[in-house]
This record gives sequence, C-alpha cells and structure tokens, in this order.
Amino acid sequence: LGRRKAISNLTDSDVRAYLDFSQVDSVGLIRLAVQVDTGGFHYIRTENRSPATVTVSVREKDDP
Repeated sequence: LGRRKAISNLTDSDVRAYLDFSQVDSVGLIRLAVQVDTGGFHYIRTENRSPATVTVSVREKDDP
C-alpha cells in the first residue's frame, strides 16, 4: 500500500523478503514470519505476504 507514483516505480531489486532468526533459541521446527524490506521507500507498507510464515528446521551445528 502506498503512493501510486512510488509503487509504479518499484522494481524487484527494491523489495527484499527475509527471515529473522535473531530470536531463535532452540532446535526443532520453528515457524518464522516473512519480513519485507522496501528500503528507502517511506510511503510504502506491506499489506499482504504470501506465504506469511515459513517453517524451518533448526539443528545443532555439527562440530568438525
């Protein structure tokens, strides 16, 4: 959602979807929300994400 001119000028390189693992403190299956970053576009906000969440399998790091 945002100003028409700002939205019409968006390209795929202006939008970044990512998962934030900073609060993960255990192993197993964990559901994380998909985060969306539109960089310096101040008049744009994400209204809908698909998928909104992703389930990831977190395991202990293997020691060599």
